[in-house]
Order: sequence, then structure tokens, then C-alpha cells
Amino acid sequence: MLHAKEMKYFNQSHTVKHQILLVEDDPVIQLAHEDILQHAGFHVDVAATGEEALTLCHKHKYQLILMDINLPDMSGLDITARIRQSNLRNKNVPIVALTSLSGQKIKKQCLTSGMNEYNHKPISQKMLVLLAEKYLTSAIFH
Repeated sequence: MLHAKEMKYFNQSHTVKHQILLVEDDPVIQLAHEDILQHAGFHVDVAATGEEALTLCHKHKYQLILMDINLPDMSGLDITARIRQSNLRNKNVPIVALTSLSGQKIKKQCLTSGMNEYNHKPISQKMLVLLAEKYLTSAIFH
């Protein structure tokens, strides 16, 4: 849990509204991650399926995509590969796996599909914000 002092820091450091796409089918995790990121000053769009994620990627430019692996209509690995192989405006955006799956095999699959990083769920509030900070701080300068 982020303390008030940490939240104040994160809120002040996000004067630029960064666009994050959260691809997650579990409504409880969706709500929790969206709330954490919004309170940290980020703008978050949520997709519960692969088709929703791809549709949003056609419509909007994101600075970060947080991707679950097990989705109802297609895997996060397939979505990532489709984004990377397309001419979508999000082709080169960092994509980070947030999944309950663990092990070297899934980590390798995530990276091979074109993801930039693999993270295991559950992820703490502080780590989620720091993860976003890691990618979005560098996006300011690119």
C-alpha cells in the first residue's frame, strides 16, 4: 500500500497524462490496477479481451501496455505479436506482461512474443506504480 507521502510524490511527478492500456479480464484486478494507476496520475484504458485491446490500439496511442496472458478470446502473447507485426501506432510501445503464470518457459514466451518485460501477479501497489514510472519516465524524453 502506498503511503500518503508516496502518493503525493507520484501525483506531483505526473503532470503529463500518460496513456496506459491495461489488458486484463479479471474485473477485480482491473478495478484495483486501474484505481492504483489513476491515483498515481496516469490515464488508464481497460480492455477485457484481445479484440477490445486491438480495437483500442487502433484508436489511441499509448505509452505503455500492461498485458495479461490468459484472456477469454486470445492469449496476451498473440495480442502482443499482432501489435508488433502490425502497422498500428502502438507497434513500438513497451508491453509488459502481468500474469499469474510463472516459470522460465512462460517468461521466455512473453519475451519472444515481443513483450519488453515479464511480471508475476499479484503485484503490489508500489511495484505497479514503479513499473509504470520505469517505462513512462523514459517516454517523456522520447
